[in-house]
Amino acid sequence: RITLLREFRPLVSISDKKLHGLSWISRRCRADADTSSYPARTLEWAMEIRTSHGGGPTVRLEKQVAGRIEDYALVGDMQTAALVGRDGSADWLCLPRFDSHAIFAALLGTGDHGFWRLGPAHSRGVPPPPASRRRYKGDSLVLESEWDTPRGTVRVTDFMPPRGRDAPQLIRIVEGVSGRVPMRSALRMRFSYGWVVPWVHKIDDRTVAVAGPDSVWLDTTADTYGRNLT
Repeated sequence: RITLLREFRPLVSISDKKLHGLSWISRRCRADADTSSYPARTLEWAMEIRTSHGGGPTVRLEKQVAGRIEDYALVGDMQTAALVGRDGSADWLCLPRFDSHAIFAALLGTGDHGFWRLGPAHSRGVPPPPASRRRYKGDSLVLESEWDTPRGTVRVTDFMPPRGRDAPQLIRIVEGVSGRVPMRSALRMRFSYGWVVPWVHKIDDRTVAVAGPDSVWLDTTADTYGRNLT
């Protein structure tokens, strides 16, 4: 157990609409930490979420290639920002500041360099479907993406709340609008622009990724699993 986790506070609560909240936090620890003491492992997390009426877990991950720059929307907290594609993939994010190293860098490479995709499940070998509609909520940077599928409509809300001196948070909420839509989340965290593979472990329901002085946490109410450790 690392003492950094003592400062965690819940980010997303479950409402009467059965929202599934996913969030993550990053915070820099000791600047002079020795990275050689951490085993190199690949983190590939996936889940399947059935919206509207509950449902079961998950299956698989796949590689992905970044989309066109004009297809990305920006969500941020005035200290850093993430770029989210039409397929629901966050392909760029520097933590904890704009001038920090990227933990998601698929925008400049492939999925091997880090991403977090959240959207409707799709067949193996088929590109993730683009959102049918996207919009910002009012005058905010709260991004809403909706997919119309043969089984129903689902909405994903992405935002990064202003934090002051707190750790940055990327919060992703899945809401079933109509029907029953199988969802999948695929998360691959890579530190230093995709060069550093973190050491990953679980603490209760929290997934913790550590690479030298950096640590990122994933908190979710959905079931997750790790795969393809390297």
